[in-house]
Amino acid sequence: MNSSYRHEVIKPDELLEVKLFAFKADSYERIIAPHWHASVEILYCIEGQLVVHAEMNQYLLERGDMMLLNSNVVHSTNSPIKNHILVIQLPLKFMQKVTENHYNQQYVFELNSAKNPAGAELNNCLAKMIVEAQDETTEGRLATKIAVYQLMLSLLNHHKQPLDDQIRLKTVENQKKLVEIVNYIKGNYQTDLSLTAVASHFNYSRTYFSKFFKKNMGTNFSDYLSLIRIEHAQNLLIHSEWTILDIAISSGFNNVRTFFGAFEKYHQMSPSEFRKKRK
Repeated sequence: MNSSYRHEVIKPDELLEVKLFAFKADSYERIIAPHWHASVEILYCIEGQLVVHAEMNQYLLERGDMMLLNSNVVHSTNSPIKNHILVIQLPLKFMQKVTENHYNQQYVFELNSAKNPAGAELNNCLAKMIVEAQDETTEGRLATKIAVYQLMLSLLNHHKQPLDDQIRLKTVENQKKLVEIVNYIKGNYQTDLSLTAVASHFNYSRTYFSKFFKKNMGTNFSDYLSLIRIEHAQNLLIHSEWTILDIAISSGFNNVRTFFGAFEKYHQMSPSEFRKKRK
Protein backbone atom coordinates (compact mmCIF):
# COMPACT_ATOMS: atom_id res chain seq x y z
CA MET A 1 0.00 0.00 0.00
CA ASN A 2 1.38 3.40 -0.89
CA SER A 3 1.99 6.26 1.49
CA SER A 4 -0.59 8.65 0.07
CA TYR A 5 -3.52 6.26 0.06
CA ARG A 6 -3.38 2.73 1.27
CA HIS A 7 -5.23 1.07 -1.57
CA GLU A 8 -4.03 -2.34 -2.62
CA VAL A 9 -0.94 -2.33 -4.82
CA ILE A 10 -1.14 -5.25 -7.20
CA LYS A 11 2.14 -7.02 -8.03
CA PRO A 12 1.31 -9.76 -10.53
CA ASP A 13 3.35 -12.88 -11.16
CA GLU A 14 5.51 -12.16 -14.23
CA LEU A 15 4.53 -15.41 -15.96
CA LEU A 16 0.88 -15.44 -14.95
CA GLU A 17 0.42 -11.68 -15.46
CA VAL A 18 -2.22 -11.81 -12.72
CA LYS A 19 -2.17 -12.33 -8.98
CA LEU A 20 -3.93 -15.19 -7.23
CA PHE A 21 -4.08 -15.63 -3.48
CA ALA A 22 -6.46 -16.87 -0.82
CA PHE A 23 -7.24 -15.66 2.66
CA LYS A 24 -8.95 -17.24 5.61
CA ALA A 25 -10.82 -15.32 8.28
CA ASP A 26 -11.12 -17.17 11.57
CA SER A 27 -13.22 -14.57 13.40
CA TYR A 28 -15.11 -11.30 13.10
CA GLU A 29 -11.82 -9.42 13.21
CA ARG A 30 -11.25 -9.32 9.46
CA ILE A 31 -12.73 -6.00 8.33
CA ILE A 32 -11.40 -4.31 5.20
CA ALA A 33 -12.10 -0.57 5.00
CA PRO A 34 -13.53 0.96 1.81
CA HIS A 35 -10.80 1.13 -0.82
CA TRP A 36 -10.24 0.78 -4.55
CA HIS A 37 -7.53 -0.22 -6.99
CA ALA A 38 -6.97 -0.11 -10.74
CA SER A 39 -6.97 -3.90 -11.02
CA VAL A 40 -10.12 -5.88 -11.61
CA GLU A 41 -10.78 -8.22 -8.69
CA ILE A 42 -12.73 -11.47 -8.59
CA LEU A 43 -13.74 -12.90 -5.22
CA TYR A 44 -14.66 -16.59 -5.01
CA CYS A 45 -16.06 -18.04 -1.80
CA ILE A 46 -14.56 -21.50 -1.25
CA GLU A 47 -15.98 -21.92 2.26
CA GLY A 48 -18.00 -19.85 4.70
CA GLN A 49 -19.37 -16.40 3.94
CA LEU A 50 -18.06 -12.99 2.90
CA VAL A 51 -20.02 -9.74 3.00
CA VAL A 52 -19.07 -7.34 0.19
CA HIS A 53 -20.11 -3.69 0.16
CA ALA A 54 -19.91 -2.07 -3.28
CA GLU A 55 -21.71 0.76 -5.05
CA MET A 56 -24.16 1.39 -2.21
CA ASN A 57 -25.19 -2.28 -2.04
CA GLN A 58 -24.37 -5.17 0.25
CA TYR A 59 -23.92 -8.73 -1.03
CA LEU A 60 -23.52 -11.96 0.87
CA LEU A 61 -21.22 -14.45 -0.85
CA GLU A 62 -21.63 -18.05 0.27
CA ARG A 63 -19.89 -21.25 -0.75
CA GLY A 64 -19.51 -21.34 -4.55
CA ASP A 65 -20.47 -17.69 -5.06
CA MET A 66 -18.27 -15.30 -7.00
CA MET A 67 -18.25 -11.56 -7.59
CA LEU A 68 -16.29 -9.31 -9.94
CA LEU A 69 -15.29 -5.80 -8.88
CA ASN A 70 -14.43 -3.57 -11.81
CA SER A 71 -11.45 -1.21 -11.91
CA ASN A 72 -11.65 1.63 -9.35
CA VAL A 73 -14.93 0.48 -7.81
CA VAL A 74 -14.91 1.41 -4.13
CA HIS A 75 -15.56 -1.68 -2.01
CA SER A 76 -15.11 -3.12 1.45
CA THR A 77 -15.53 -6.56 2.99
CA ASN A 78 -16.11 -8.22 6.30
CA SER A 79 -16.33 -11.83 7.39
CA PRO A 80 -19.47 -12.72 9.39
CA ILE A 81 -18.22 -16.27 9.97
CA LYS A 82 -15.05 -18.24 9.30
CA ASN A 83 -14.30 -18.39 5.61
CA HIS A 84 -11.85 -19.26 2.86
CA ILE A 85 -11.79 -16.84 -0.07
CA LEU A 86 -9.93 -17.01 -3.39
CA VAL A 87 -8.91 -13.63 -4.80
CA ILE A 88 -7.97 -13.13 -8.46
CA GLN A 89 -6.54 -9.71 -9.29
CA LEU A 90 -6.32 -8.79 -12.97
CA PRO A 91 -4.10 -5.72 -13.51
CA LEU A 92 -5.55 -2.97 -15.68
CA LYS A 93 -2.64 -3.32 -18.12
CA PHE A 94 -3.49 -7.01 -18.57
CA MET A 95 -7.19 -6.22 -19.05
CA GLN A 96 -6.41 -3.61 -21.69
CA LYS A 97 -4.10 -6.00 -23.53
CA VAL A 98 -6.56 -8.90 -23.57
CA THR A 99 -9.53 -6.71 -24.56
CA GLU A 100 -7.55 -4.58 -27.07
CA ASN A 101 -8.13 -1.48 -24.90
CA HIS A 102 -11.91 -1.87 -24.96
CA TYR A 103 -12.23 -2.60 -21.24
CA ASN A 104 -13.21 0.52 -19.28
CA GLN A 105 -13.70 2.39 -22.55
CA GLN A 106 -16.53 0.53 -24.28
CA TYR A 107 -17.58 -1.90 -21.57
CA VAL A 108 -16.96 -3.28 -18.11
CA PHE A 109 -17.95 -6.70 -16.74
CA GLU A 110 -20.98 -7.76 -14.72
CA LEU A 111 -20.49 -10.87 -12.59
CA ASN A 112 -22.18 -11.46 -9.25
CA SER A 113 -23.54 -14.93 -8.58
CA ALA A 114 -25.11 -13.66 -5.35
CA LYS A 115 -27.53 -11.86 -7.72
CA ASN A 116 -27.50 -14.13 -10.80
CA PRO A 117 -26.07 -17.63 -11.39
CA ALA A 118 -22.58 -17.44 -12.90
CA GLY A 119 -22.86 -20.58 -14.99
CA ALA A 120 -20.97 -23.85 -15.11
CA GLU A 121 -18.27 -22.49 -17.43
CA LEU A 122 -16.98 -19.94 -14.94
CA ASN A 123 -17.27 -22.36 -12.03
CA ASN A 124 -15.17 -24.87 -13.95
CA CYS A 125 -12.54 -22.21 -14.72
CA LEU A 126 -12.25 -21.24 -11.07
CA ALA A 127 -12.22 -24.84 -9.86
CA LYS A 128 -9.40 -25.62 -12.30
CA MET A 129 -7.54 -22.50 -11.23
CA ILE A 130 -7.67 -23.52 -7.57
CA VAL A 131 -6.18 -26.93 -8.40
CA GLU A 132 -3.52 -25.68 -10.83
CA ALA A 133 -2.43 -22.83 -8.54
CA GLN A 134 -1.17 -25.39 -6.03
CA ASP A 135 1.45 -26.52 -8.56
CA GLU A 136 4.37 -24.08 -8.44
CA THR A 137 6.27 -25.70 -11.31
CA THR A 138 6.55 -23.99 -14.69
CA GLU A 139 4.01 -26.45 -16.05
CA GLY A 140 1.62 -25.71 -13.22
CA ARG A 141 1.91 -21.98 -13.68
CA LEU A 142 1.29 -22.34 -17.42
CA ALA A 143 -1.80 -24.44 -16.71
CA THR A 144 -2.99 -21.71 -14.35
CA LYS A 145 -2.36 -19.11 -17.05
CA ILE A 146 -4.50 -21.11 -19.49
CA ALA A 147 -7.28 -21.19 -16.89
CA VAL A 148 -7.00 -17.40 -16.51
CA TYR A 149 -7.43 -16.90 -20.26
CA GLN A 150 -10.38 -19.30 -20.27
CA LEU A 151 -11.86 -17.15 -17.53
CA MET A 152 -11.32 -14.02 -19.62
CA LEU A 153 -12.93 -15.67 -22.65
CA SER A 154 -15.99 -16.54 -20.59
CA LEU A 155 -16.22 -12.97 -19.29
CA LEU A 156 -15.96 -11.57 -22.81
CA ASN A 157 -18.56 -13.97 -24.20
CA HIS A 158 -21.15 -13.75 -21.46
CA HIS A 159 -20.55 -10.92 -18.99
CA LYS A 160 -19.86 -7.68 -20.88
CA GLN A 161 -21.79 -4.60 -19.83
CA PRO A 162 -21.79 -1.63 -22.27
CA LEU A 163 -20.37 1.58 -20.82
CA ASP A 164 -22.01 4.92 -21.42
CA ASP A 165 -19.50 7.69 -22.27
CA GLN A 166 -21.08 10.22 -19.94
CA ILE A 167 -21.06 7.78 -17.05
CA ARG A 168 -17.44 6.86 -17.77
CA LEU A 169 -16.30 10.50 -17.78
CA LYS A 170 -18.26 11.25 -14.61
CA THR A 171 -16.69 8.24 -12.91
CA VAL A 172 -13.19 9.43 -13.81
CA GLU A 173 -13.99 12.91 -12.50
CA ASN A 174 -15.38 11.55 -9.23
CA GLN A 175 -12.37 9.27 -8.84
CA LYS A 176 -10.00 12.23 -8.94
CA LYS A 177 -12.03 14.00 -6.26
CA LEU A 178 -12.08 10.89 -4.08
CA VAL A 179 -8.31 10.47 -4.26
CA GLU A 180 -7.82 14.00 -2.95
CA ILE A 181 -10.44 13.61 -0.22
CA VAL A 182 -9.21 10.24 1.02
CA ASN A 183 -5.58 11.38 0.97
CA TYR A 184 -6.60 14.36 3.12
CA ILE A 185 -8.45 12.13 5.59
CA LYS A 186 -5.52 9.71 5.74
CA GLY A 187 -3.19 12.59 6.50
CA ASN A 188 -5.37 14.18 9.17
CA TYR A 189 -7.40 11.44 10.89
CA GLN A 190 -5.31 11.81 14.07
CA THR A 191 -6.57 15.37 14.48
CA ASP A 192 -10.02 16.61 15.46
CA LEU A 193 -11.35 16.04 11.96
CA SER A 194 -15.00 16.67 11.16
CA LEU A 195 -17.35 16.48 8.21
CA THR A 196 -17.72 20.25 8.21
CA ALA A 197 -13.96 20.82 8.27
CA VAL A 198 -13.26 18.46 5.36
CA ALA A 199 -16.14 19.88 3.32
CA SER A 200 -14.82 23.39 3.91
CA HIS A 201 -11.28 22.37 2.95
CA PHE A 202 -12.54 21.26 -0.47
CA ASN A 203 -14.94 24.21 -0.83
CA TYR A 204 -18.06 22.05 -0.65
CA SER A 205 -21.18 22.67 1.36
CA ARG A 206 -21.61 20.28 4.27
CA THR A 207 -24.76 18.79 2.71
CA TYR A 208 -23.25 18.28 -0.76
CA PHE A 209 -20.06 16.75 0.61
CA SER A 210 -21.96 14.36 2.87
CA LYS A 211 -24.06 13.08 -0.04
CA PHE A 212 -21.09 12.89 -2.43
CA PHE A 213 -19.00 10.93 0.07
CA LYS A 214 -21.75 8.43 0.90
CA LYS A 215 -22.65 7.89 -2.76
CA ASN A 216 -19.08 7.25 -3.88
CA MET A 217 -17.58 5.53 -0.83
CA GLY A 218 -20.61 3.45 0.10
CA THR A 219 -20.45 4.59 3.72
CA ASN A 220 -20.92 7.85 5.53
CA PHE A 221 -18.02 10.10 6.51
CA SER A 222 -18.28 9.42 10.23
CA ASP A 223 -18.19 5.62 9.87
CA TYR A 224 -15.30 5.77 7.39
CA LEU A 225 -13.26 8.04 9.66
CA SER A 226 -13.91 5.73 12.64
CA LEU A 227 -12.77 2.70 10.66
CA ILE A 228 -9.55 4.40 9.55
CA ARG A 229 -8.84 5.35 13.17
CA ILE A 230 -9.60 1.81 14.34
CA GLU A 231 -7.18 0.36 11.76
CA HIS A 232 -4.45 2.56 13.26
CA ALA A 233 -5.46 1.59 16.80
CA GLN A 234 -5.42 -2.13 15.94
CA ASN A 235 -1.80 -1.89 14.86
CA LEU A 236 -0.81 -0.19 18.12
CA LEU A 237 -2.78 -2.67 20.23
CA ILE A 238 -0.90 -5.55 18.63
CA HIS A 239 2.58 -4.09 18.21
CA SER A 240 3.02 -1.61 21.07
CA GLU A 241 2.80 -1.47 24.84
CA TRP A 242 1.02 1.87 24.83
CA THR A 243 -1.86 2.42 27.22
CA ILE A 244 -5.41 2.32 25.90
CA LEU A 245 -5.71 6.07 26.51
CA ASP A 246 -2.54 6.84 24.53
CA ILE A 247 -3.71 4.62 21.67
CA ALA A 248 -7.12 6.29 21.62
CA ILE A 249 -5.66 9.80 21.48
CA SER A 250 -2.99 8.83 18.92
CA SER A 251 -5.68 7.34 16.69
CA GLY A 252 -7.76 10.52 16.71
CA PHE A 253 -10.42 9.64 19.29
CA ASN A 254 -11.30 12.36 21.80
CA ASN A 255 -11.51 10.01 24.76
CA VAL A 256 -11.45 6.36 25.78
CA ARG A 257 -15.24 6.09 25.90
CA THR A 258 -15.59 7.14 22.26
CA PHE A 259 -12.78 4.76 21.31
CA PHE A 260 -14.40 1.81 23.09
CA GLY A 261 -17.78 2.51 21.48
CA ALA A 262 -16.34 2.67 17.95
CA PHE A 263 -14.08 -0.35 18.46
CA GLU A 264 -16.82 -2.57 19.86
CA LYS A 265 -19.12 -1.61 16.98
CA TYR A 266 -16.73 -3.26 14.50
CA HIS A 267 -15.15 -6.01 16.59
CA GLN A 268 -17.80 -7.02 19.14
CA MET A 269 -15.09 -6.83 21.81
CA SER A 270 -13.24 -4.13 23.72
CA PRO A 271 -9.74 -2.92 22.74
CA SER A 272 -8.37 -4.65 25.86
CA GLU A 273 -9.96 -7.96 24.87
CA PHE A 274 -8.66 -7.56 21.31
CA ARG A 275 -5.12 -6.93 22.58
CA LYS A 276 -5.21 -9.94 24.89
CA LYS A 277 -6.49 -12.16 22.09
CA ARG A 278 -3.86 -11.01 19.57
CA LYS A 279 -0.82 -10.92 21.85
